[in-house]
Amino acid sequence: MTAFEKSRYIFEERDTGEVERIVASAIRMGEIVFENKHVLHPKHINEFLRVVQCKITEAVPKHKKRTQYCSIEAFLNPMPENLEHEHVLPVRTMTAALLSGSIEQVGPTLRTALACTVTKDEHYNKLGKVAGSLHGWKRYYEARIPVVDAKATQENAGSIVYFIKPTDF
Repeated sequence: MTAFEKSRYIFEERDTGEVERIVASAIRMGEIVFENKHVLHPKHINEFLRVVQCKITEAVPKHKKRTQYCSIEAFLNPMPENLEHEHVLPVRTMTAALLSGSIEQVGPTLRTALACTVTKDEHYNKLGKVAGSLHGWKRYYEARIPVVDAKATQENAGSIVYFIKPTDF
């Protein structure tokens, strides 16, 4: 039995049209916040932009804890109560980029938002301890977390396709 057969981690995508409607709506929400940042409380700005980023990273998968990219631990032990929807570029980092840019950059910046499903242990005890100066996939390398491309794995008849291999560390 292959690791894929043992795993119940199944990545399912929403319809492309629905994904685009969700993303376009979230981008517009981000633009509204940006356009009104001078009258909104900073706490509300951060909260709204967090929601916008979540809506975008949750747009493609049918289940937010079944993203295309996942740690090998999440892939092999996909109990939802043990998993976290983790933003590859931390929310606070993207929020800072959004607020320091221009209204024209809101959409392109938000379209780079990406999530990876990890275990709670990886989220809190590994990624949570990586230096704040590291962003994106560099955090996963530093935390030594192998990442599986679940979509490619399913398309490859269940042979695990790594995005970040265990041998990369």
